[in-house]
Amino acid sequence: MASAPALDVARGLAGCADSADIHREVVAMLAGDIDTRITAVQQALINGDLPACAGLAHKNKGACLAVGAIALAELFTTIDKACRRGDGAEAKTTTLQLPDAAIAFRTAAAGLNAG
Repeated sequence: MASAPALDVARGLAGCADSADIHREVVAMLAGDIDTRITAVQQALINGDLPACAGLAHKNKGACLAVGAIALAELFTTIDKACRRGDGAEAKTTTLQLPDAAIAFRTAAAGLNAG
């Protein structure tokens, strides 16, 4: 299976009424706060609050899908499902992948803004 793209511009544009300006703006907003979002998910998991972790992961999945941050969306989906099953170990393992996915997303976002 091919790895998911850090940023699928076509999908993101579709979610932004095909407006490149809007897409760049929402991508920049997500790139600016993705670390805070990841920290909140990690903290809920550290606190053992799987329902809160699932809720945050679900919310972040939606935000990522809306802009085309597919790799991050897939990780948040896995965390959401794991927490809903009560599998904190899988959720924790998956959260370890979030920082690298965030770096890849920010790199792709910077390229979008440079273009």
